[in-house]
Amino acid sequence: MFEQENMDTGSAPGPRVLVWPSWWYPNRNAPLGGLFVNRQTAAIAAFCPTAVLFVTPDPSLKTQREIVYEVENGLPTVRVYFRPAPPSPWQALSNTLRFMAAASAGRRALPLSFQKPDLIQVQVTPPIGLILFLRFFWRRMPLVFSEHWTQYLLPPGRGNRLRTWFIRRFSAHCAAVTTVSEMLAQGMRAHGLRAPLWRVIGNVIDPEIFFPEKKNTSRNVFSILHVSFQKKSKNIAGIIRVMGILARHRPDIHLLVIGDGPTREECEEQARFLGLLNRVVFFKDPLPEKEVAAAMRQGDILVVFSEIETFSCVAAEALASGLAVVSTPTAVAEYLPEGSGILVPFGDENALGSALEKMVDRLPTFDGALGRRIVTERFAPREIGRRFHDLFQRVLGKV
Repeated sequence: MFEQENMDTGSAPGPRVLVWPSWWYPNRNAPLGGLFVNRQTAAIAAFCPTAVLFVTPDPSLKTQREIVYEVENGLPTVRVYFRPAPPSPWQALSNTLRFMAAASAGRRALPLSFQKPDLIQVQVTPPIGLILFLRFFWRRMPLVFSEHWTQYLLPPGRGNRLRTWFIRRFSAHCAAVTTVSEMLAQGMRAHGLRAPLWRVIGNVIDPEIFFPEKKNTSRNVFSILHVSFQKKSKNIAGIIRVMGILARHRPDIHLLVIGDGPTREECEEQARFLGLLNRVVFFKDPLPEKEVAAAMRQGDILVVFSEIETFSCVAAEALASGLAVVSTPTAVAEYLPEGSGILVPFGDENALGSALEKMVDRLPTFDGALGRRIVTERFAPREIGRRFHDLFQRVLGKV
């Protein structure tokens, strides 16, 4: 996190920004939830006076709601927990009203200067309660909508029609929409979302946390890493099958899978069935950010075999750490420099095996400097903060 200050940006101090994460932000029930939103917010706070309002349901509450106000590294943060409605035909409506009441209480708990900010940034597609609250209580406030959600990369027409109507109206009412990749922007437009101004502003990658370390090129074993919340779309099962084939003639390649999730158990069982577990394929529970960075410094190649990614922070972190990246052509393709990795077709396990083997053979002469430079230039905290600052100034008519 960064101390909140008005850096010398060559202009007047930035506008007062209220960041409102819709679903994901670190909280007591999900300490690691929405870290990417938290990092973007910290980057913005280095250029603009910034506060956070986060409203979330908490089924464990004994009371109607609870408000927690903290100043985190200079960032005023209000978290409002509310008790969700019990199951009933009116549950959705009841939760919307409870959300709006909680949001109203949270607004009053903000510092006075942020109860009427210059601009509100909504992070991730908002629930209907948030949209209605903004329309009723901050009707004329300039809004910037920043999206990360993979849902927009799926075919349109699958969602609730009423909710889709609300989201389209909300987007059109916003002064600007930002996405973490051009791929995501195209997906949102395919879903019928429109806005006066679009910008692609990536996620924050801190090069002071993710940095390379000189490796011994005469090692006998090379390490392939995979880091994710383990679910079906990450296709870890496919990676393990590829490792089973490579292990027959490449005993110098090991795979370390870091993370947890709904497919973790079956993937471990698959590795055990193939005779790979704790011999060729190793699993670790989720690690804090700095320990992930340390694991990357010890690794050689990051593999991403996902069916869908709007950005893939882990791929950018790997590049910043000097690793090669082998990935499917998700949004990773928008920032993967030529020579810093290989893109393989979705679901093509033969291509993945060939790419991994090719990259391992290139490791003795591989130079990760270009990948690190690209990530540092495009996604370092100061660059992301500067780009949001410039966008906010434009939205407010100051440039």
